[in-house]
Amino acid sequence: MEQRAVHDGVDDEDHGCDQERNGEPDQHALSIGALESRSAGSDRTGGRAYTEPVKSLPAWVPYTALRILLFAAPFAVLMIAGVPWWISALVAAVFGFAASVVLLRGYRERLATDLYEARHREKPEPTVDAEVEDAVIDAKDARERPAE
Repeated sequence: MEQRAVHDGVDDEDHGCDQERNGEPDQHALSIGALESRSAGSDRTGGRAYTEPVKSLPAWVPYTALRILLFAAPFAVLMIAGVPWWISALVAAVFGFAASVVLLRGYRERLATDLYEARHREKPEPTVDAEVEDAVIDAKDARERPAE
């Protein structure tokens, strides 16, 4: 097996480049290149560094899932216990409502805040795609205008 000198994680022979060995690309170099291109900005963002925050789930998703769970769990327990379905549904609905009022306050407030902000937003927030499209249209308009 061939020994190579490595200094600070870089092969002396490869110098950290994406070189092919035996006709196949170096997988480690490819993964490093992918990381470098993400951190330096890719052509999808116009050469700018990607700085948008990762979006979390909308507030209604966990709130709705937990509300369903707070109904379904007691309903299933009562049905397994042999209680008629309509009594199980009624008791599960009352329990789900009461438990959600007590346990889901934070989720409910976050949902209310998100709904309020969406309803009272003065103008839509521009997306990266919208900005790119606007730049293309502006450039096209600038080329088509006659020089004065």
